Amino acid sequence: MRQHLLKPLRVILSLAFLAATAALFLDLEGRAPGEAVDGVLFLQFTPSLVRFLQGAGWAAAGFVGVLLLTLMFGRVFCSTICPLGTLQDLVSRLALRLRRKRRRVLYRYRRPLNLVRFGLLAATVGAALGGSLLLVAQLDPFSHFGRIMGLLVRPLAVGANNLAARALEGLGSYLIAPFVFMLDHWQALLAPIAVLALVVWMAARRGRLFCNTLCPLGALLALVSRYALFRIGIDRARCNLCAECSVRCKAQCIHLKDKRVDFDRCVACFNCIPACPESGIGYRLAWRGRGMVESQADDQSAWDGAARRSVSDAGRR
Repeated sequence: MRQHLLKPLRVILSLAFLAATAALFLDLEGRAPGEAVDGVLFLQFTPSLVRFLQGAGWAAAGFVGVLLLTLMFGRVFCSTICPLGTLQDLVSRLALRLRRKRRRVLYRYRRPLNLVRFGLLAATVGAALGGSLLLVAQLDPFSHFGRIMGLLVRPLAVGANNLAARALEGLGSYLIAPFVFMLDHWQALLAPIAVLALVVWMAARRGRLFCNTLCPLGALLALVSRYALFRIGIDRARCNLCAECSVRCKAQCIHLKDKRVDFDRCVACFNCIPACPESGIGYRLAWRGRGMVESQADDQSAWDGAARRSVSDAGRR
């Protein structure tokens, strides 16, 4: 496959997973067949793991497939399968368009906040081993997405459905049945509103910062992806420090100074590949790209001047 096709393929698949997952929470009439529900949930890591531990058997062991997928291709789960990740991409894309109008560069390399992300992972795993799934329920990205859809978006869908039902009723048609949305306590809305606001703010400001700091599943897959068979790598001979890859990296993990990628933070969005005018960054077998990724930095003064010019040019575009 030509590598420039990886990004559009990822976009298509991620939107399909987002639509399928959202449809489960917005199924007002409960008509979704059980097979469709099981199919959508199969590759959602935490629901699959919980169902497996509850005795559902290997038929619910999609989490194993996610781990194997990560060992092969890196964090494609985060970029393609996770609905909360796709929601962040939609927010960051809108923010990128707004920033371009103001001629500001949205992304640049940031150091990883390893203490935060791996600390949350350790706390979550420790609590789960101790018999408490509270942190899993509160920090899992699928749980976040479910609460946002179920408590915030579903009432809007019910309202739209009821407005359409009343309009048709006025015309003498009863094609659409009205529904009632019941909420025990309005305080239940506070948590999903706070999470949605935080996710939107972080995605608009820093792309996939949520995935690389506050998501324990992202931290777990980051550890696994360190041994991935295929990885993003930079060809030092072709790279001219134009910064096109760096300013499009939502994970902010492309280090131009050293011409390397912090692959454990890379969410496999593949935005960087078609952005490079010299085809200097690509997706390849790890052993083939190891020399390019781990080689030493260029001369300091040469890099400083080129990097400043390239980021400035990217901002003007």
